Amino acid sequence: MVVFYYQGRWHVGLLEDWQEGSLYCKTVEGNTSDRGVATIKKPTGREGVYDEKLRSKKDIYCIVRPYIL
Repeated sequence: MVVFYYQGRWHVGLLEDWQEGSLYCKTVEGNTSDRGVATIKKPTGREGVYDEKLRSKKDIYCIVRPYIL
């Protein structure tokens, strides 16, 4: 899970892809709205609304990953 803080707001998403040396990472995020963006996945049942995004790594506050005993 990745936590973003930008423009005075907090947001979380699932980290899908991280390439070393790249300035961006690929995420899957919920709690999105249709802002006229054709790529936003529309709900067809109970899966909700989500979007795949390329996010600047500069916007990342922290990355959270599970600790397995």
